[in-house]
Amino acid sequence: MEAQAYGGLFLHHDPFSTAPYRSLEMMLQVIGEPAQVRIMVTVGGKPIQDGDKVEYGHPVAKMKLVKLAPGGWTKVVIPLGALGAENVTIDGIQVMNDSGQPAPHIYVADIVFRP
Repeated sequence: MEAQAYGGLFLHHDPFSTAPYRSLEMMLQVIGEPAQVRIMVTVGGKPIQDGDKVEYGHPVAKMKLVKLAPGGWTKVVIPLGALGAENVTIDGIQVMNDSGQPAPHIYVADIVFRP
């Protein structure tokens, strides 16, 4: 992905239950400079909220922040509970640039939900 400020990759799917799964896994790679991404899941096309947390007047999403350094693939394993996605019906995954500046080239591969 070539993400502008706070942009990224959004993968939409027909809604499905996460009940059989315990974690979300993926491989990430950055080319050029270090980067940080936010990984979130969505319900109704919107990221799952982190309780009542509000920042700049907007609800805060449950997310996993991942720092990436150039030089190879990074395996990311996220318990669904950390994303607020345990035993719920979701419809998407977001991998988002966590910067107000354009991100370097970021590759996303092998996305899988694990039991």
